[in-house]
Amino acid sequence: MTSRSSYPWSRYRARLRREFVWRQRRSRGPLICLLLLVVIGCTQRRTTSVEKLSEKYPVREEAVRFVSGKVNLAGTLVLPEGPGAHPAVVLFHGSGRQARDLFTARWFALQGVAALAYDKRRVGESAGDFRAIPFMELCDDGLAAIGYLKSRKEIDAKHIGVWGLSQGGWLGPLAASRSADVAFVIAVSGPGVSPGEQMIVYYANGLRRQGVPEGDVREASAVRRDIWKYISSGNGYEKVKAELEQARTKRWFSRAKAQQDNSFETLPKPEDLGKPVGRSLVWFTQEMNYDPVAALRALRVPALFLFGDRDQLIPVQESVTVLQRVLAEDAHHDFTIREFANDDHEMKVDVGETRGEIDPDYLRAMREWLATHVLKGDDSSRERGRAPRHPRSSPALTSAVAPSSHLLLGHFRRHAAAALHNPRPRLRLAHSGSQHASAFRHHRTSSAFFALNMTVFSPGTRLAGISHTREPPELGTIAKK
Repeated sequence: MTSRSSYPWSRYRARLRREFVWRQRRSRGPLICLLLLVVIGCTQRRTTSVEKLSEKYPVREEAVRFVSGKVNLAGTLVLPEGPGAHPAVVLFHGSGRQARDLFTARWFALQGVAALAYDKRRVGESAGDFRAIPFMELCDDGLAAIGYLKSRKEIDAKHIGVWGLSQGGWLGPLAASRSADVAFVIAVSGPGVSPGEQMIVYYANGLRRQGVPEGDVREASAVRRDIWKYISSGNGYEKVKAELEQARTKRWFSRAKAQQDNSFETLPKPEDLGKPVGRSLVWFTQEMNYDPVAALRALRVPALFLFGDRDQLIPVQESVTVLQRVLAEDAHHDFTIREFANDDHEMKVDVGETRGEIDPDYLRAMREWLATHVLKGDDSSRERGRAPRHPRSSPALTSAVAPSSHLLLGHFRRHAAAALHNPRPRLRLAHSGSQHASAFRHHRTSSAFFALNMTVFSPGTRLAGISHTREPPELGTIAKK
């Protein structure tokens, strides 16, 4: 059964408050308590342009269910409040256990684009099992979501697109290549190489972080690649067996063997390759050699590709090169490719004082692209898409809570700077239902953080966000299950 409710913004903030919990920690001294009380005591503030915009365009959230084949899937449809049929986007998951991404869905709704976020198979309220099929078949779930959206009167059926992060960056273009119902694609950290090659890069970067010399990293990667090719094809057993025996004498071998894929254990014989071990059979026979280039070449809709140059999970430069080559092959492609300095795989800043926060330039790039490619015929939506955002605010909270006065924030920062002389754990705030957590240092904490919980803090307490548990960040799934 479908339940529906409308969320004025005051109720939405109250709901956010309920989604955060307190847990006790050892005392951190009187200074932090004093600083927090100073902030909490100053509850009067001006109504900002963000709040005015939110009051004019609140979002509505509705629990929905739809069917993909024989599998029942559950999700949340987040709608802009404005009248008329809205463009929409379906959110594809990354790898592993992923629940509905409400942060991204709400962000899109505030730009004037309805968003459907759903639980992956066997996660949350969805049935089925994502581990039982090759990840490419999860594309059908996204297309089923689009089919559901086309039945809704609030949705413009001719302007439904897809957004995907990580593994979803493969699925988005694949969905658009299979169905004319997909009107646009946004792929975030989507590899331009096969899953097998992406995982080679992932493990290579793991060795680099351990200080393994570059020559040894390349040698280990070559051996791993040959082992995987043999397991995938069944060809070259004797050659790869000899190569593995020689690798045991190398100085890098113990570190490569300790990595989670178990590639450097005993090499299976050809007659044992067809025996399933966890998901390894699905991985080596179907997923590993998936080539995303065919789907990219088939794209005939506007597509935005976003990367962070500090991404350790995928080969960013090679992926950009692949996109540029596909773009050069056919002038009919409408590709926009952006690479952001100092951003990681999830488009979070990886350096400096704002480390761990989502890059505002990434959100701005999506907002501007939506305005020119999706919302260009909707003046009211363009106004929503240009919602101002306080530069110090956490992106996870910007769509929900407006910043307090600059005077209050400056007063807090002056006092909080002194606290840096006494090392203390970070205050960490995670948006419930979001894949994007924001870390706050004491001297960078936004006053929006306190607007959420106007409660007197007792000494020695810490705010802990409730968020969905996540799998290890690698895109491939060849580890033992």
